[in-house]
Amino acid sequence: MKRLTAALAALALPASALIAEAADLPRRPQDPPPMPVPVIFSWTGPYVGIHGAYGWGQFNRYQFDQNLIAAAIPANYQYASVARAYAQSLPGTYDSNQWGGGFFAGYNFVSGNVVFGGELDYTAFFGKFGASTICYYPDPNLGIVLPGASGRSMIVGADTTSKITDYGLVKARLGYSFDRFLPYAFVGIGGARFKASGYGSIEEYVTATGVATATYTSSASKDQLTLAYGAGVGVDYAITDQILLRAQYDYVQLDSVIGQETKIQVGKIGAGIRF
Repeated sequence: MKRLTAALAALALPASALIAEAADLPRRPQDPPPMPVPVIFSWTGPYVGIHGAYGWGQFNRYQFDQNLIAAAIPANYQYASVARAYAQSLPGTYDSNQWGGGFFAGYNFVSGNVVFGGELDYTAFFGKFGASTICYYPDPNLGIVLPGASGRSMIVGADTTSKITDYGLVKARLGYSFDRFLPYAFVGIGGARFKASGYGSIEEYVTATGVATATYTSSASKDQLTLAYGAGVGVDYAITDQILLRAQYDYVQLDSVIGQETKIQVGKIGAGIRF
């Protein structure tokens, strides 16, 4: 028994030495953690949003005024040429501005940094965006006597109202992205709701007293959807993968409505959701 114990002890000594030696050896380094895969932002996909707007523009009713005066001139009127000449002096262009709001929806395609796509954009104005004016020529106080009509004068006038209530454009957009920053330009075509009405008048009166001796009038009105053509620039910024902010400028020209020519500019600030 003593011999067996001694033999086992003799075997254990080399084994313990090997274990101690192995513990002293350098350990194999652990593999480094995998590098995170960078997330690349893309503008591809659909989006919708809302915007606030401020519009300003010119409403040119010069031709409208001419048409109203021409319609008021009776057949074979001896002073028709004078009435038309006076009408030429009526002011025609008026400025206006108004606040509004609306929505937009579109889809982006991406090729490298180039972003292109289509968009529907609609804006309605909260109040009157147009011009209501009454103008006459010449000033009755000047007492301009009608040619060949001693003691009598003439005044022509127009009382008109015009306004745009809303407009929408189907637009083609093209931009160049700088990661989450997307400047772009667009062109579009669509429609605008335009209302116009007016009265034209020609009045003959006694120069000395101002008493009317003859009055001729006409009227016209129109409420219609007319063609609108637009172009502009803007910038979108994605503050998250789903939420974008927008600033945009529109230049819009409307087809003529009974002689009214209208050009407006609109600045917009909005926000949207990407899907």
